[in-house]
Amino acid sequence: METRENKPPPQNLVEEVFLSSSTVQESNREKKRQRSNRRKDSKPIPGCSEEERSTLCQESGQSFSQSNTPVQHQMIHTGERHYKCPECGKRFQTSSNLLQHQRIHTEERPFRCPDCRKGFKQNSHLITHRRIHTGERPYECGECGMSFSQSSNLICHQRIHTMERPYDCEQCGKSFSQRSHLICHQNIHGEERPYKCGECGKGFN
Repeated sequence: METRENKPPPQNLVEEVFLSSSTVQESNREKKRQRSNRRKDSKPIPGCSEEERSTLCQESGQSFSQSNTPVQHQMIHTGERHYKCPECGKRFQTSSNLLQHQRIHTEERPFRCPDCRKGFKQNSHLITHRRIHTGERPYECGECGMSFSQSSNLICHQRIHTMERPYDCEQCGKSFSQRSHLICHQNIHGEERPYKCGECGKGFN
């Protein structure tokens, strides 16, 4: 005879407990998937693995691993610039940007091309320069397939297809696809002829 203490629970109660447990497990799995998706959607930080990025910016959703990086990132939203150049007084959000700027005053060029030994103030400038030696053209036009070594050259080229002319002459209203073309055109209004022939002295613009 079964007593109250050892009487098995009703079948429907067992099923209810089982379903409740399954629901909790499924809910936990869903939360893990959501956290994983948030990590995937966050912008990667160069040099950091996905597992290392643990701190999340509440403004943009970007995640970080180093404790001081989110503080520096928040300055983008607040506009704070704590790092001041002692030479000219210009301010920057990060110490690395200040150090990079100070090379303007010191003429320091720590990044040297291994092919021609030319020096550069920024590593990004060295990377762009090295494409002269390697022939690399990573920026390709989606319209015609023409490729370029610099993204700025691709942007200028694409205006051929879009017919965009963002540079307007304030004197006559004529527009140009490149700033350099506008500068040359403006010499017409100012009668400036900066290019002189070494033989006869005739000036050209």
